[in-house]
Amino acid sequence: MRTFETLLTIIFSTLFYASFAIEPVEVTEKTFKLNGEETFYYGFAAGDQIIFDFTEKDGKSIKEIEIIELPNNTKFQDFKTSTINNKKINVIRKGLYAFRFKNPAIAGRICKLKIQRVPADESTVSFDTGWHYENVNDTTFIPYSEDSLIGYKEEKYTETVRELLETKKNAIELLNTNLEIRSAGLIIHDNPKVALSLDLPFDKSPLSEKKVVSWAFWFCQQDKAESFWVKNKEKIVKASNTLGSFSGNPLYGYAAGLVAELAIPDQNNVKNKLVEYFVMTPKEADLFVKGQPSKYLHKGSGSAGYARFTNKDLTENGKLCLSFFNPNPSSRIYITVKAVAIIEENIYKNVTSEKVKQIPQYTTLQKKKIFVQSKQEMKMNGL
Repeated sequence: MRTFETLLTIIFSTLFYASFAIEPVEVTEKTFKLNGEETFYYGFAAGDQIIFDFTEKDGKSIKEIEIIELPNNTKFQDFKTSTINNKKINVIRKGLYAFRFKNPAIAGRICKLKIQRVPADESTVSFDTGWHYENVNDTTFIPYSEDSLIGYKEEKYTETVRELLETKKNAIELLNTNLEIRSAGLIIHDNPKVALSLDLPFDKSPLSEKKVVSWAFWFCQQDKAESFWVKNKEKIVKASNTLGSFSGNPLYGYAAGLVAELAIPDQNNVKNKLVEYFVMTPKEADLFVKGQPSKYLHKGSGSAGYARFTNKDLTENGKLCLSFFNPNPSSRIYITVKAVAIIEENIYKNVTSEKVKQIPQYTTLQKKKIFVQSKQEMKMNGL
């Protein structure tokens, strides 16, 4: 009798709980063509039981089937299979699952897939298994060190500087000579080219500097040179109040820029005894005298002439040459040539003084840089 009652109790209990059992909820049922790899994503609630069914239409196997609890927890995996029936997977925690199918064959596979879920209770029957992409910010803190200014410290030091004490200008004679310029000659050939060297002084030391700031030359036919030089002296006497220390030589005053013109014979009536003159470097002058192609820095022509130079190419060269050419094929030319330079000398002195400078003081601070990177993440629809 007791056994019969116990059996009835079991039967009624089973029927009682069965009446409250939750039916499986369909997640997806689809047919798809597999070429290479295909992955489907679905979300599941905690306590769900996943029921997974898979069939290849023609009974051909595929290389791999894998069910993954994202991000990387493999819950099921099978290889070279064509059918999987009623595979159950218990969901411990709410999460997104990936159903991955792989087949490297060139010919595609027609596959049927059915996924169901059995909720743990009625509260999750309507759980949304869908998902979406959501923009999220990934924030990274990068530590770094930085020196920060906290103040200044005074420090005494001694400084020696060079100061200009005095500037003097002097005139020096570079050249004063009579020159014979031969003709090329009609019978016996001679060299109609002559070059005269000019040394332009330059000297530099820690406390002095001497250099040419300008120079000038004047030439005239020898038979007229003396008379015209007297005329230049007379012009200098008239301007003596402004010429100062350069009044003794008319060419000094011209080189210093205190006299604008010098006297020479009238060039309009000159028919012969013309001479071509050039200012050259020593290298080019050597080529010139040898009859080879050469370059010049200045050129002129006449039976007399003069010129003044102030630019660096013609004052800081160290050495230059006055070159002359007699174009007359039969007559020699005799000229008087004068050249002078204006020398500027700067005298310096060393001046030592006590000074104070501000030395910056720093401390090292430890800081963090915030690096925010925006990215997309897969999020479940079901909460």
